[in-house]
Amino acid sequence: LETFDGMRAVLEVVQKFVRSARREIAALDVALKQQDWQAVAHCSHRFRGACVIVRSKPLTRWTEQLEALAKQLRPLGAEGERLLEHCRREVLQIDRWVQSTSTHSVSKRE
Repeated sequence: LETFDGMRAVLEVVQKFVRSARREIAALDVALKQQDWQAVAHCSHRFRGACVIVRSKPLTRWTEQLEALAKQLRPLGAEGERLLEHCRREVLQIDRWVQSTSTHSVSKRE
């Protein structure tokens, strides 16, 4: 039972991360389209902090790259879009993992 409660707590944290990540990605998308480099840098920095907490090395690396590019205060072009798309896909994969793990854990418990 303790293992299940521990896993449930992990899943809750990761689910919250996924919801937050989706908001950050949406904000980054808007900032990129508006070419608001300060907003891109700020959102990337904030998002990176959450990525570090959940130990997602790919997301941490991509958000770090986005922040560094945005701090140059020049158009990010295809590179910014590519990095953001990597983030979207990774968050989707994490969400799929959470959903399958949640379903599997509930099935085992019942």
